Order: sequence, then C-alpha cells, then structure tokens
Amino acid sequence: APKRQVYDKTFYMLELRKRCTDLQEEVEKMNQEIESVQADNNLYAQLEKRYDSLVKTVRSLEGDLADHNLATDKQRTDTRPEEVHHMFLLMKQQNDQQRADVDQVFLEKRGHEEEIQHMHEEILSLARAAEERLSELHPDQQREYEMLREESHHLNQELGDSRDELDQVSGRLNTLEAHLRNDVMRARSQMLLSKRREVHEILEKLETEARQCSLSIPEQRDLLLAKVKSDNAEIVATEKSNSDIKLMKERLRAAIQEVTSDAKETDMQSDQQKYEILFSKDQEMTSFIDSFDRLQAEEENKLKDKQDNIERLLVNIAKATEMRPDLSPEGHMREIEDELDFKSRQLQNSETTQNRLEAELNKRAGELEKIDSLDVKITQELQQVEAKMEQYNEEMAVKLDKIPELQEEGKARLQRLGARPGDPQGG
Repeated sequence: APKRQVYDKTFYMLELRKRCTDLQEEVEKMNQEIESVQADNNLYAQLEKRYDSLVKTVRSLEGDLADHNLATDKQRTDTRPEEVHHMFLLMKQQNDQQRADVDQVFLEKRGHEEEIQHMHEEILSLARAAEERLSELHPDQQREYEMLREESHHLNQELGDSRDELDQVSGRLNTLEAHLRNDVMRARSQMLLSKRREVHEILEKLETEARQCSLSIPEQRDLLLAKVKSDNAEIVATEKSNSDIKLMKERLRAAIQEVTSDAKETDMQSDQQKYEILFSKDQEMTSFIDSFDRLQAEEENKLKDKQDNIERLLVNIAKATEMRPDLSPEGHMREIEDELDFKSRQLQNSETTQNRLEAELNKRAGELEKIDSLDVKITQELQQVEAKMEQYNEEMAVKLDKIPELQEEGKARLQRLGARPGDPQGG
C-alpha cells in the first residue's frame, strides 16, 4: 500500500497514544511481577519460619529417640536400674554444667555488647564534640578541614580500588602461570628445544669428525696419538679411583664388623646413656612447662598494656581538634600515624612472642610423648635382655651340670684310643 506522504498532528497524536498504551501495559505487567515477587517473599519468610520450627521439633524428637534407644539398649543388655539411674545423674550433671557454661557465655556476650554500645556512644559523643569544635573554627579552616577529609576519603577509596585491582592481577597471574604449566604446546616446545640441543651437539661432533677427516695423514696421526694419550690417562685415573673405592670398601667393612662386635659389649653402657639422655630431656621439659605459665602471663600483661596504650591513643586521636597553634594539620596527622604504627608494631611483636611460646610448648609436648614412647621401648628391650640372660644362665647351668659326665666320657674315649694300637700285636 502507498505510504502516507504528509504526517500531520493527528498522526503524531495517534502514535503517541499507542506508545502511552504500550507503556501503561508494561507498567501494569511490572506491577503484577512486583506483587508476585512480594507474595513469593512473604511465602518464603513463612516457610523459613516453619522450617526453623520443624528443625527445632526434629532436634527435640532426635533427643527423645536417643534417650529411648539408650533405655532400650540398657534393657536388652540386662542393665540394672541403679546403673541407669547413675548414668542419668551423670548426664544430668553434664547437662547442668553445659547449661551453666552457655549461660556464662551469654552473660559475657551481653557484657561485651554493652561495652561495645558504651564505646559506640563515646565515639558518637567525641564526634559531636569534634563537630562542635569544628563549628567554632574560622570558615577558612573549616573549608580546609573539609577538603582534607574529602581528600583522605578519596585516597582511602583509591587505596581500596588499588588493592582490589592488585588482587585481580595476582589472580590472573596465578591463572596464567597454571595455564602455562599445563599448556601442551609449551611442553612440546620445551621438548623440541631439548631435542634441538641434542641434534646440535651431534652436529658439532659430526663437523669435528669431518674436519678431522679433511686433515692430512700426519695431522690425523698426531690427533689420534693425542686422543689415545688422553684416553689412557682417563683409564689410569679410573683404575686408581676404582682401587681407592675398593680400599675404602674394605675399611668400611672392617669398621662395620668392629662396630658390630663393640655394640654387643656396650649394650648396657648404651642403655645407661639413653637413660641419661631421657633424664636430661625430662628435666628440660619440666622446667619449660613450669615456666610457661609465667611467661604466658607476662606476655598477656604486655599485650594488655599495649591494648591500654592503644585505647589512650584513640582518646588522643578523638581530641585531634585541639591542635597546637604551631603545628599544621598535616604534621599533626603524621604524628598520630607514626605513633599508631609504633603501637601496632609493639602489639604485633607481643602476639608473635605469644605464638612462638605456644608453638614451643606444642613442640616440647610432642618431644615428651616421644620420650615416653622411647622409655616404654627401652623397658621392653631391657625385659628382653633379662629374659635372654636368664636363658643363657639356664643353658650354662645345664652345661656345667654335665661336666662330670663329659669328663668320664673323655676318659673312656682316651682309654679306647690307647687300647687300639695293642690289638694287632695281641692278634
């Protein structure tokens, strides 16, 4: 159909009404979606409440079921009612203790919350006092303060953005490094480079041989003689090294035999040395454990002092408006930052010392466990040695009891041996 040639006011009004109608339909559709989302949120909140109540009910029923199963097991195993009652009293005592602990934790939590609220109120009061002090300043000083505060806020925001960017760059770098490590083409490239080096070495050897072949006969003879001399020198050095190794092997074998023979003679002495080492380790562990509480208390006191200093520092920071007339705001801020850095380093050193002491305690506890296990092992070895000594004593006693019989048997054998040369003559 032919299009309209002239667009008058009526045409534009119709188009505008169409657009308005479409917008109203979209708005109604969005309102309906909003209402459905709100209804879903309300339903989700109701279901979440019901879920919490059902979880509590299930936990209560699980406790009842555990009690029922315990009672059934006791009844099945013919447990006496007195034992069940005793177990009930023990569990009741444990539950009371846990309830008291939970109440104590709740009270501590409430105390901390009150302290936090009190500190928040103090911060607000200090902020109000700072605002009042700022209102008393000259307008130029107020504008300068506002500019500095906006600049500080802007710098903090830039610092946060820079840290986020640094984290993103570090993550990308780690991802790319992992990708490079797992890249097949890179591995193939390294393999080809190594193969290239090998081929280059072979090529150099072939070029060297080709140059040798291109030499004259006397030059080749001299080169071969030099090579034979170097090979003979290497053979002599290798044989000498081989003979030295054999001599060292013999000396080591003799030393091992000597140590083996000496070890049998020095078992009791080694046990005595082990006991002395154990006793010294035990004394060291005992002294460390005795002094740990004192050292920990000292470090905790130092940490508390540092915390008190930080609190005083915060109070001083809150009074930042009371600056000296001879000090600029930048200088005052630098002084506060330097003092805060110093206190933070002191606090970090205290925490590091405490962590080191705890690590040392854990290490000593592990050594004590090893010493206990070694003591048990030595006791077992001593028992085995005593059993072997008893066995040897019994064998020696049996052999000593057979000495007269062996003497008589030897005499009889001598008589028979002495009588044999006379038998032919008698015959």
